[in-house]
Amino acid sequence: MRTWAAAVGIAAVSVAGVVTLAPDHDRPAPAPPPQPSATPTLPPLDHVDDYSAPAEDLIDHVDHLDFDRLPPDTRAELEAELARRDAVAGQLWAAYGDALLDGDPQAEPVLARELPTYELAYVLVAARAEQLAAAVARTGSIDAARRQMPDHPEVTASLDGDCVTVAYGQDPFARAFGARVGPVGAGPLLERLERSVRVGPAGAPACDGAPIALSPGAVVALGG
Repeated sequence: MRTWAAAVGIAAVSVAGVVTLAPDHDRPAPAPPPQPSATPTLPPLDHVDDYSAPAEDLIDHVDHLDFDRLPPDTRAELEAELARRDAVAGQLWAAYGDALLDGDPQAEPVLARELPTYELAYVLVAARAEQLAAAVARTGSIDAARRQMPDHPEVTASLDGDCVTVAYGQDPFARAFGARVGPVGAGPLLERLERSVRVGPAGAPACDGAPIALSPGAVVALGG
């Protein structure tokens, strides 16, 4: 499977108790804030997998593991976890996939369905936030909006002011997706998500979070 990573760099220089700053035109631009992302970080070219490692350490590397080199117990654990994730992906797709992607002429639902489980969840839950925000604009109520299309059992939705926040309970990075109440904008799903959906930590309104960041595979699946 894939992993995700984000980094922040902050630097300061102090001489004799006085902070010295370079002129604006000489200073490098500040590093961007960390951003929850669906984009995976690939292993370095010299990466070597430890086939004696426990299954939990190898699960995010199964796309390039040689299963024949794994100890039988580790292989069995990995295969069981992959089957569990496939079931999770199937449940998410059954709840949201057809309704959210099939109506977009530029999206490639078949490609989207084949995304890794938690990347698929990232795309579908982000799209669900936009959908719910539009439904709240029509119905005036988050409860009425959710009744129009029931959620996956582990997906929660809330309304804080004009911000609809949606989160998936199994997201390994505990992210939430926010969209402002209002009609669905013009354009294909990919453009709308990049324009109107934000990502923040679960447990708080997400509308002031970072823009979504999709992997190349997800961009292609959404017609980009």
